[in-house]
Amino acid sequence: MCGYDASSGVTASSVSRDAALVSEASVRKFGDLLAGERFGGLREETLLGMAELASVGSAPAAPAEYRPIFFDPHCPSEKYYGWRCLHEEPGLRILRKQLGIFSKILFLCQNVDDERLSQLVKDRRFGGPTIIQIVHDFSRPASPAGVSLGGRHFEHCQNDRTLNIGTLLIELDKPEEELWKNFDPNSRTKVRRAAKEGVQVRISARRHEEDLRSFFDFYRPLAKRANLDVPSQPLVERMIDAGDMISAAAVASDSTVVAVNLIYLCPPYAYDVWGASSNNRINGAGHLLRWEGIKWLQNRDFRWYDLGGAATTDPSDPIYSFKKTLGGRYVSLGSEYRRMDALTTVAYAGFRLTKKLTRQMSPLRR
Repeated sequence: MCGYDASSGVTASSVSRDAALVSEASVRKFGDLLAGERFGGLREETLLGMAELASVGSAPAAPAEYRPIFFDPHCPSEKYYGWRCLHEEPGLRILRKQLGIFSKILFLCQNVDDERLSQLVKDRRFGGPTIIQIVHDFSRPASPAGVSLGGRHFEHCQNDRTLNIGTLLIELDKPEEELWKNFDPNSRTKVRRAAKEGVQVRISARRHEEDLRSFFDFYRPLAKRANLDVPSQPLVERMIDAGDMISAAAVASDSTVVAVNLIYLCPPYAYDVWGASSNNRINGAGHLLRWEGIKWLQNRDFRWYDLGGAATTDPSDPIYSFKKTLGGRYVSLGSEYRRMDALTTVAYAGFRLTKKLTRQMSPLRR
């Protein structure tokens, strides 16, 4: 589950370990399916620092079974990214997005048998000559040879996926002491060090102009280096104004912002979407930012904090390894398959190439 470009879903490149608060994989794999309802009752701003490290959060909520956030009717794309739900039934949600002359039909499914899926992929409502059909099955092991549904072959998507291969999840129903122990020793040391150096975390449920300005100042150079799209500032502001997003900023002792994380709220889920840090990072600021975010969310009865997806489980990958040091539990997001006719394949490849070149030619990519 991770933020991504509205049409491509290409995974971002790696960043350095402490810059992993940027969570580039989530930037590419969640934005396109992001949506949610208003979450009211939040304080406008909370400033957290060294004194907060000893505090204990509120009693955890009762355990509940995790279900991929994309099935939540308040999360998907209709609200912000142009996806529209065409059909839903237990274990299944079918979304559509128009991309010029093309349409993507996304079958999100979990524990749905092939007979039912075959009926749906053949349904005229969900097919056509310029339709790209994508089946993302959260419960199906990967089949590199592809799958046959309704007499049609769907190729396996290994790299160019709409959703990531998995995500790392922090379960907020656990006691705060246990969540703290789940941080690896080095990460706990970094949290303490950053707090000792005077770093504070400012969490805002309304627009904080300095933090948003800092985020975009930090993020644009990163986007240029990693070939990412820069999120629309009016869109980010709309999400915050609607109560669907908070900003979390690490503020140095001289009152300068050194890192900003944007977290999407879809109770009981919270999801890292975008993040960036300055070139003058303070060692451990990203770890402290995550730790204070965990406590803030737990105190407001969120059940799961999704760290923004994983494009790989390679321990040498800095994004994956960073999230693991925070106590994230890996959750597989299943496998993905795609089908389109030959003419659409050629035309869509041209469409994506044009989009890529346009992105590269834009100097600031605002």
